[in-house]
Amino acid sequence: MADKPFKIDGKVMSYIATILFICVIAIYVVFLMPTHSEMGNEGNVATEVKGEAPIAVINVSGGIKISGTENMLLVRSGESITFDASNSYDPDGEIVEYEWSFGDESTESGKTVSHTFYLDQESFSEYGSVTYSVVLRVYDNSLPYGRMGDDLLFVTVVPSKLYFDKGMPKIDAPAEYKKNVKLPIFGSGTVELIYNLSNPFYMPSSPCNITLHIEKPRLSIITKISIVYYDADGNEIPLAEIPRSKLFGFWKEKMITASGAIQDTGGGIAGFKIRINGLSVRGISLIYGGDEPSLIEFAFA
Repeated sequence: MADKPFKIDGKVMSYIATILFICVIAIYVVFLMPTHSEMGNEGNVATEVKGEAPIAVINVSGGIKISGTENMLLVRSGESITFDASNSYDPDGEIVEYEWSFGDESTESGKTVSHTFYLDQESFSEYGSVTYSVVLRVYDNSLPYGRMGDDLLFVTVVPSKLYFDKGMPKIDAPAEYKKNVKLPIFGSGTVELIYNLSNPFYMPSSPCNITLHIEKPRLSIITKISIVYYDADGNEIPLAEIPRSKLFGFWKEKMITASGAIQDTGGGIAGFKIRINGLSVRGISLIYGGDEPSLIEFAFA
């Protein structure tokens, strides 16, 4: 018996064609259709932006420029600095946007902004100072998107004040503590307190104020107090001297102040020494921390 010819039903053929059409469309969509970014890139090529990029320029108010550099600024911890981008310009258009990044996870926008930098105890102990990279980024009015320009400034933060404490100056005020020292009856009658820093820090030539909180028996005599600082090479530089006229009397407790000046010798500040001259059998106490701490405050000229 001969085989009957195989026939495909029209409905079946239509169904198969529909399935194949759907599969082809799916393959095109998944594998061949250009993505949005690809289309955008093609569009960018077709609409290439012409013209020059804007020029970003940072000006500052506050702190001091480090001599011999163009883009390095020294500021005291807690000091507010004003950043001004007014001198920025666009050679063939105008600047429409200003963005600032201060290197400490803080950002701002605008032509003129202010920012306060801080130096914490951990950074001071480990490095002596800390440096942040301040970036100004400006955008012009080019189409379809703005061109950009950058300027960079390095900001080094140093202490604004240091509290005298047990052997090492601190950024943060310590708990109140009395350091008792005995002045020898014989010999020079001088005692020396030394405060070493873990890491030296740079300080430009500038004035400073020293405050010492002293407690003593009424009959004890202090004839002179000298404060010096020393650099990384161990060289001592006189800072201030408190004469007998400010120390004389039968007082028991006193806040004593003196003015001094940091001299930029190039060796930084590695520590301080306080020398007390006088006579006291029971000893003299320098009081750290509390409501009336012993400290040194720096002021940029």
